[in-house]
Amino acid sequence: MHVKSYLQYWWHARYHNGHGVHSPFMYDFTRNMLCKKRRKGEEKDKQKRIIARFTSFCTGYSLQLLEIKSEMDLASLSENVLAYLRYPHEDDVLWLKLANHPATRVSVDIYTLGIVFTLPKLQKQRYCIRL
Repeated sequence: MHVKSYLQYWWHARYHNGHGVHSPFMYDFTRNMLCKKRRKGEEKDKQKRIIARFTSFCTGYSLQLLEIKSEMDLASLSENVLAYLRYPHEDDVLWLKLANHPATRVSVDIYTLGIVFTLPKLQKQRYCIRL
């Protein structure tokens, strides 16, 4: 973990546990995917647990799930996609390209995961959420 980037994240992060998130879609995502406590049998690692929950969330909203590993994956970004990047602060350039991609409507930074939604019905918004 890079101490400087983590301190910058911590300083700028808002919306702790979903408080202050006004979009009903994003409030649902924050409370039910990111902040939900671990259930018995779920993965202990927080990042892996959140990624595992994405599948059920995507099914409920008819979204395609896409993991971004390199700039080549950005070409696959289209409408109705939930895309995520593991450890976005280790590759700031790729994270910024993903967050600023023309198809991206909402970007969510939770430090260990960068998440973007390309749902056309959403207003363009950036969230930095402290978990």
